[in-house]
Amino acid sequence: MDNSFFLNDMPEKVEEIFNGVWPRALALVAGIVLLICLVIILVAVAVRIVANVMIFNKAGERWWKALIPGYNRYVLANIVYGKKFAWVFVFSLFDSLSPYYTSITAYNMGLAFGRGIIFCLLSVFFPTVTRLILAFGKSEYRNPVWGEK
Repeated sequence: MDNSFFLNDMPEKVEEIFNGVWPRALALVAGIVLLICLVIILVAVAVRIVANVMIFNKAGERWWKALIPGYNRYVLANIVYGKKFAWVFVFSLFDSLSPYYTSITAYNMGLAFGRGIIFCLLSVFFPTVTRLILAFGKSEYRNPVWGEK
């Protein structure tokens, strides 16, 4: 099918919109929005890393262990579940199991720091906020949920 019929009937005003300043303005706005999103994501990641460092310090682990990807999951499982059950971090490596593992670990982290059931349930739905509360609040690390540290 020949598209020249549709292009020839395009009004001048519409053609001006598509060939004028509007696409550039739209691209500029989209770029600014993407830049703002990138900054928000980087700030959220930095806040999460700082919270993990503080939680690791409260649990008696070295701060740098929170910075190593993969190993920090193992150490967190060691903090929450104990040495005997630290192998459960393997569930976080599988995409299909990771959301369940993350939710259960967030819940149990609240228990390991001596928090109540409501806080633990909130940590399932708002893990970053509750990690900040654990990291910078008065919570003290007590014991792993399932075993010994």
